[in-house]
Amino acid sequence: MKKMKIIPLESDFKGEGEVKGFSFSRLLEGEKTYLYEVKDTDEHVWYEVIKRFSTPIVIDFKKKILSNDTMRERYPKAKDFGSKGWSLLSLREAVIKFNEIENEKTKDDESNEA
Repeated sequence: MKKMKIIPLESDFKGEGEVKGFSFSRLLEGEKTYLYEVKDTDEHVWYEVIKRFSTPIVIDFKKKILSNDTMRERYPKAKDFGSKGWSLLSLREAVIKFNEIENEKTKDDESNEA
């Protein structure tokens, strides 16, 4: 069986679409989670903790063909915040949330322990 390739999120990037003008800088990376510092155009700073998740690479948009062997991690959209992403005003609160998610037990974790 061929191993799935996953392209990780960039460490630093400029926002596009609904986050155009924001800059994102990764502060922490875990097995399940990322922590980014976010700045807007006025240099306001906050922190976003996001669960790592990926979607297939689109090979052909018109024919809706997706890759069978390459996925790309993606940043959650605004509608995903609360389930895949959290915005926090303090770094301390963000680190606590990051650690909380990293230490959550999943169904996969539980089946590996059995």
